[in-house]
Amino acid sequence: MNADAESFYWSEWATPQSAISHKFVWHKIIERDDNLSRYPVLATKWIMMEIPLAIEKAEDSSLLRTAWNGDSLRLLRLFYQAAAAECIKMGLPDDSSRDSWQDANEASMIFEEAKEIYDCIKMASFKPHNLRGDDWDHRDSLTNFLSPDIDRVIYSHGDYPTWNIGAIGEVASDYIKSRFKSPDLDRFLLTLLVNAEAVTYVDEIMSDHSVITGRPSLYQQAASRLDQKRHWRTYLLIKVALSVGVAVVAHPIWEGLISSENYNFVPWVISGVSLLSSLWMVTETLDKLECWRAAEGSGVFDQIGFFRYCEHGLKGVQLVSISHIRGMLLESRKFEVYFPASLYALLDDIEARGLISV
Repeated sequence: MNADAESFYWSEWATPQSAISHKFVWHKIIERDDNLSRYPVLATKWIMMEIPLAIEKAEDSSLLRTAWNGDSLRLLRLFYQAAAAECIKMGLPDDSSRDSWQDANEASMIFEEAKEIYDCIKMASFKPHNLRGDDWDHRDSLTNFLSPDIDRVIYSHGDYPTWNIGAIGEVASDYIKSRFKSPDLDRFLLTLLVNAEAVTYVDEIMSDHSVITGRPSLYQQAASRLDQKRHWRTYLLIKVALSVGVAVVAHPIWEGLISSENYNFVPWVISGVSLLSSLWMVTETLDKLECWRAAEGSGVFDQIGFFRYCEHGLKGVQLVSISHIRGMLLESRKFEVYFPASLYALLDDIEARGLISV
């Protein structure tokens, strides 16, 4: 059957200029030996529609191999695998015979329906801030789909795509209402919802507001507060020592400068003000400590740590239990992190299908 299908495919869809890339995708699909491998014509045709011409007509498959292993084509294959499962359920054939054109066309429409959800996910992504439009080509959009861990996003802020959280939530809702479901797609969308929220948060705290407001970014402010919190004893000691030193040193200096007996009180006033300022610094520092303690768990670095914890579990290769994700979401309130409502809806849908892990 595969030989006939392959012959049909080459006669209908492939061209001599793109034979290398088409054969690469064809054999990758056949090797899978799953639902998708039962529809090699439709799968190859629809996947190749997503490949830019520059990669499709390349003289070797190195660029295509990179794209194939990237997040974007992996997600597309997951949607097509779910579409293939739906076609099998309906008894629809692959597009490999003109005699079955009507049924094959229906199968092709199912693949197209699955791709519409995938396209909505891609359209919710914004190109990195640090790149001009002509620097962000199709190869980047195929490989750099999910951003890396939050620490790398902070370190290289502006080098990774950001997301429209509202649009991502709508896509998750469309997925829940669709007929294309699988544990792998569940896991990918859960990861995407958390990753998009983390990247959006980083973009918010790292954005430089100094030009507009004259204030540093939220991240810089948090870093300054953290430094003060860690070394508050040293800072307080220096401030008090300076105030006391001014009081002790300034007193004889002012006595020497002021010869009139009518102004003998001035040195004492200056020394007293210096000592009072040192007391004020002590009370101010103690007030800051109380504020820091009250804000524990909701600070910028606490929230970064929470996102790091969330992504670490979801981006791994091991299964993650739904109850663990539920607990993670309950803990998010402590850190004042609020995920889209569609994330909770997706978890409800997963549990309704009887899954306990993804």
